[in-house]
Amino acid sequence: AKRLLNDLSGFAIRPENLLSARDDNTYVLVDIIRNIAHKLGCQLAVVDLRAGLVDVALQFLTEPNVERVFVTTASGQSISALSSMMASLGMIESQTNVKCRQPFILVNQVPIQSMYNNNFTGEISTRLIKKGDESFLTDSSGTENPEPSVAIGFMHHMPDLVAMTDDWDLFLKVLSS
Repeated sequence: AKRLLNDLSGFAIRPENLLSARDDNTYVLVDIIRNIAHKLGCQLAVVDLRAGLVDVALQFLTEPNVERVFVTTASGQSISALSSMMASLGMIESQTNVKCRQPFILVNQVPIQSMYNNNFTGEISTRLIKKGDESFLTDSSGTENPEPSVAIGFMHHMPDLVAMTDDWDLFLKVLSS
C-alpha cells in the first residue's frame, strides 16, 4: 500500500508493466465479461471495481471500448487520489498511444448546501478537467472548442442510502421514495 499519492512511480511493478505482461491478450478479463453478457442477452455489463490501480481495474480502465465512470467524493483526499489515478492512466495511454473513452466523473455525497454552490462545484470541476486534459490523450482534430477530456456530474448526499438494507424490494421502495 502506498500512502503518498504522488509516488505511484515508486512501485517496482508499475501499472503499464501489468498490461504489457499479457501482450497476447491484455484485456482477457474484459473479453470474458463481454462474452458472458452477450451469451446472457445483455446489452451492457456494469463492473464495480475496487478503488485504485489494481491489476483487475487496469484491464477495464485501459481497454479503449470500455465506458469509464469514476465515482468519488468531494473530499480533498479523494479528489487527489482520483487525479493521481488519471495521471497514471494517461501515462499508459501515452505509452500505448491508444486513446480510451472519455471518463465520466460522478462526485458523490455532496452536502446539499454545497450542491448548488457554483464556486464549490466549479472549483472541483475545473481541477478535474485540468488534470484530465493534462493526463489523457486528446482528440487532435483541431476543433476550435475541443471537448474536455472528462465529463463531470454531482450528486447530493442522500443519508437514507448510506445505511441501506440488503433486501431488494425494500431497497427499491426506499430508493423510489
